[in-house]
Amino acid sequence: MLRRELALEAGEIPDGAEDGKRLSAAETGREPGVYVADADGLEALTPDDAQPLSPARVDALLAASPERAGAGRLLVGRDCWYAALCASGAAPPEAGTACRLRFEGVEGEYAASVLAVSEEDGRLAVLLRIPDGALPLARLRLARADMG
Repeated sequence: MLRRELALEAGEIPDGAEDGKRLSAAETGREPGVYVADADGLEALTPDDAQPLSPARVDALLAASPERAGAGRLLVGRDCWYAALCASGAAPPEAGTACRLRFEGVEGEYAASVLAVSEEDGRLAVLLRIPDGALPLARLRLARADMG
């Protein structure tokens, strides 16, 4: 799972910030966003890191090592992106296709659209954009999902 997010150090977290609370630019001293009280050290990964999309690129994302984790993070925007390797033999979806994603261990479904598809050496990679899932999916980084 890729998002536009910023790692926050303890001194950058505004007084009174609560997990899941929307903060203004005035409160953060930079961009507005939703404060999330944990960080995993992979906040520097963005959707751009999935490009150019290929199964090898997704492998590299999965192998990324955490940088020093901050004290929290700021989710900028509600969009998130899911770079996935599909099960072998899966029919490749077409770019622009709308779908629904169900993530293992997360209740509900999320609307998504296929941004890019790449097939290489019999492996299939897909990049999807989820326009409204940042906070409910904030704690997912590596997850299995079903696409329907």
